Amino acid sequence: MAALMSKLTSSSLKLFSSLKPTSPTAVWRLLAIIFALLNLKALPFVWHLRLFSAIVKHIILRPRPSFTHLTGPRALFQPLITHSTTPILECDYNIHKSNSTYFSDLDISRTHLVSCLCAPIFKKGLRDNSRSKGKIAIMLGSVACSFRKEIKPHEGYEIWSRVLAWDQKWMYIVSHFVKKGVVKSKGYTLQQGKAGKGWATWFRRRSKIGLKHEQNELFKGPTISSETFAEDPLYPAIFATAISKYVFKINRRTIPPETILSSSDLLPPKPIPTDKTDPEQLSSPSPSPPSEKGSPPSDPLSSGLATASNLTSPSSPSKSDDVPQTQSNTSNSDTWDWDRVEKERLKGLDIAQSLAGLEVAHKIFGGNQGMALGLFGDMIW
Repeated sequence: MAALMSKLTSSSLKLFSSLKPTSPTAVWRLLAIIFALLNLKALPFVWHLRLFSAIVKHIILRPRPSFTHLTGPRALFQPLITHSTTPILECDYNIHKSNSTYFSDLDISRTHLVSCLCAPIFKKGLRDNSRSKGKIAIMLGSVACSFRKEIKPHEGYEIWSRVLAWDQKWMYIVSHFVKKGVVKSKGYTLQQGKAGKGWATWFRRRSKIGLKHEQNELFKGPTISSETFAEDPLYPAIFATAISKYVFKINRRTIPPETILSSSDLLPPKPIPTDKTDPEQLSSPSPSPPSEKGSPPSDPLSSGLATASNLTSPSSPSKSDDVPQTQSNTSNSDTWDWDRVEKERLKGLDIAQSLAGLEVAHKIFGGNQGMALGLFGDMIW
């Protein structure tokens, strides 16, 4: 044993002596390597590596087990958590995470979520849908992000992404940037990474809920009032919140998100409609009535802003006030039937439809209808 330790020690000394810089060129080379390692996330092609590793992990290497009509709906609205940090190359002149880099992190987080939830359709295709043959393509429609607090250089954070809602075309995903290690979930439906011990721990682990004791440092600051803390203790931990929408395509044909989720074993059995019930009303919100002749059509931007104002105004009623919260929050029931899933979907749709203003903004582009200030390059010349 002593001889082995001496050999290891001598080999270690030889290794460190070989790495010892002996010239200015070696010093700069060593500093460049250290700088690259500290900014590994921002190096070229690393984003592609992160993206494809998420796809391979959830679809090929460790696909989730098959859900049933009970376990699938419970997992549908649960968040998937990814963690990251902010290298120097992602910081702007204010020495905090640049707003443009949030969207590259959202790409990775959404890829983890969709690959995990919809893994069956990528391997087996859609269920009982012979008209839809071909590879499924997922396309991003839009992203809106609201920034709350800065993320400092090399500060750790987590991205909690979950399904918010869906309609006949779009699936909406909400993502929260949260201070790393502060918020703890009740448990993990799919136990992965360091917290897991293999396949046997899936659907079994249930850890304690709550915030770490170090949260007192997080809540310090004049912007967080005691009323806000008492109303929602998780609010101070949020750095930013984003909403994204996806569309599913097969050969340029749009596949409704309900079909995707149903083929992924994430929806409970749909109730059989009676003679007086329209089957379409069970899976999609009723369309708005057509405008009368001579009256202006409804403005999606106005309706989106109205929806957002209703969410923030305490005096305005909401059609989803009596909706029970998801299992990941405070719901006491483990039963997720079609009615409960539909209520949760409609509650999230109230928030998601505020993105309608982005579609209307395309029409206000003036183009060549007037003068412009000038034409400049984005470099120094």
